[in-house]
Amino acid sequence: MKIRMMLAAFFLLLLSGCSIEEDPVEADQTIAAVQVQFINPDEFKKKEIPLEVEVTQDKKPVEDASFVRFEIWRDGERKDSRMIDAKHIGEGHYTAQATVKKKGVYYVYAHTEAHGLHIMPKQKIEVQ
Repeated sequence: MKIRMMLAAFFLLLLSGCSIEEDPVEADQTIAAVQVQFINPDEFKKKEIPLEVEVTQDKKPVEDASFVRFEIWRDGERKDSRMIDAKHIGEGHYTAQATVKKKGVYYVYAHTEAHGLHIMPKQKIEVQ
């Protein structure tokens, strides 16, 4: 019985020495949020729509977003949405061109992934 108790105590002592030590995250080490702001207007008189967003983090341009993709669909036709890859044009700006077939109200998500965060602001656009 003494041997079992000694073995149990030994293993408990051994396990307590094998804990994983992590660096504590302090409150002032939080990651600043990535901001995505649409630059384009919300009304167009033509069916060619230039789409543009500005991506920033801590008020500085994000030049290395993993991706920016615009998802566009006509009001009431979300199942027919399509994705358009954006091109980085500098100073945190990403742009693409969309062409629509009909006049009406459209919605656009700017699916953006930067620095491990996924942000997807939405904009309502009217094509006249």
